[in-house]
Amino acid sequence: MNRDYIIKPMNELISNANHIDRIPLLSFNKMIGNPEKVADFLEIFFNAVNENTPKQTICFKMVEKIAAPEFYSEVIKILSGKCNNIQTQTIFKSTVAIPNDIGIVRESIPIITSKIREVFDAEVMYHGVCLLYRIISKYPELEVDLESNYITFGKEELDICMKRFEILYMWQTKEHRGKTKPGYIDSIEEFMDFTLKFIKFK
Repeated sequence: MNRDYIIKPMNELISNANHIDRIPLLSFNKMIGNPEKVADFLEIFFNAVNENTPKQTICFKMVEKIAAPEFYSEVIKILSGKCNNIQTQTIFKSTVAIPNDIGIVRESIPIITSKIREVFDAEVMYHGVCLLYRIISKYPELEVDLESNYITFGKEELDICMKRFEILYMWQTKEHRGKTKPGYIDSIEEFMDFTLKFIKFK
């Protein structure tokens, strides 16, 4: 994140957000202590994640609603550290704005795929795949990078995953609680077609 952005007032970011999100964002900002600038917000955010406090949920929600590509590298920085499955899936869900710098995005792909592998969980896998789908939708040329960072799961992991995925609303945009968010996949078939490009089962 560049210096010009890090010293921006939080009120400016909130004013530039979708109009239906501005009032909730003002409330969220107040709940975490009214940070004045982006730098102050990031300090609160990183401390909340490191200490695993409830404030982190509010911060992730703010990142999602502000939807600024500048937050991408900061969230990926968190992802590259130690994250539990709830933190990981929340990171994947809140990362809705993909930056215009393809280099930053390319560097994030192995971090995302390794975290899907490391934190084996159906929700983590689903939201991780949706994040990767958002990335490839913006940068189709990165599909080669994605395929070279493939993940391998065994039969036991596949069976666990499939049992969890029996509840279809976890997969399908039209029934999923994230249906209003951009970048979610329209059907199980599309989900599987995209997933099998970089997840292999042995």
